[in-house]
Amino acid sequence: MLFPGSYNCKILFPLFFFLLLHYFVDPYMLDLFDQSGEKTWTIEQEAIIAAAPSDADRFSGILNLMMDSEADIKHINNDSLEVSAGNKRKHEALEAEEEIQNTINTIDVLWRANYEKFVQCLKKKTCVTNVRSRFGLDAAIVLEAMIESSDHQNARTMNSVSSSMSSIIESVRGKPGGLSMTLEHVRTILEQLECQVCTEETGALYTVGLKDIIENCQNDEVESLVFKKYGKESYRIFRLLIKMGQLVPMDQISDKTFLEKKEAQKILCKLWKDDYLDMEKVNLNVRGRSEVFLWKVNKKVLWELVLNDMFHTALNISQKIAQVNEEFLLSNADVQKLERLRRARLILESSLLKLDDAIMLFHDF
Repeated sequence: MLFPGSYNCKILFPLFFFLLLHYFVDPYMLDLFDQSGEKTWTIEQEAIIAAAPSDADRFSGILNLMMDSEADIKHINNDSLEVSAGNKRKHEALEAEEEIQNTINTIDVLWRANYEKFVQCLKKKTCVTNVRSRFGLDAAIVLEAMIESSDHQNARTMNSVSSSMSSIIESVRGKPGGLSMTLEHVRTILEQLECQVCTEETGALYTVGLKDIIENCQNDEVESLVFKKYGKESYRIFRLLIKMGQLVPMDQISDKTFLEKKEAQKILCKLWKDDYLDMEKVNLNVRGRSEVFLWKVNKKVLWELVLNDMFHTALNISQKIAQVNEEFLLSNADVQKLERLRRARLILESSLLKLDDAIMLFHDF
């Protein structure tokens, strides 16, 4: 009976070796002994014995075959274990990925508006529109190219932009209508925009003041408000004082606006009462007069007043829109009334959008 396990090889190998030895070697060994027990060798037998391989060489193939078989069995077992372990790791990785994906699907993604970038784009659009109205389309293209080539991220701190000539030309050529603009034409536009030139190691930098452009937009907005509220003559006086930016006597105002002194004085007093102008009284002995009145526009105070009025106006328009919407829902039968309310709502919403643009000039820029 064979023993299980590794003992089979230990028992089978000697038995197999004995049978082979008995089968192949015994016929030769019997002839080697004579009746007296002494060995007698013939020439043929000596040649056969010399040519025969040793026992180790004769049975080395069997040993190698048995060892190779055991190695193959171990290799197969190891491969099966590795495959099982690999499948297990792959399964665990897939489970981890599914768990992560489920976590991502269950978590709400939060989005935030880039307010600074949005205001910066609106500020660029406002400046470009103002320059286009004053200097033309080519100047607007150059200014837009300078703003885009700068690296400002905050609209409030973007009071000026600087760029080299090569960057300006490269950005201009990438815009519609910019391919036909020559270098000399771009330099002429930069002079119109009153750009300052600063020479550095890397080359000349051209700087344009966006703050001045925004101030022009603010001036235009307030001048338009004065024109609508007080009339053409008041607009002329206010525009003159805005441009001069200093205290101006009434005689000089009357002469430059071609208005009579009484009419000019009446308009100045009205604007002063509504806090659109500042007035200072100076005691002088000139031409028999002891007092002289000087007038100017205090932008800081006036801008706050205008912004406050805009906020109140926006509130009133919003309330009016809500009232119109409520009436629109309640008037389902009257077709003419519905059409009238719809037109009124469109006008109010359009006015509110324009007012929002004006508020941004004074509040965000």
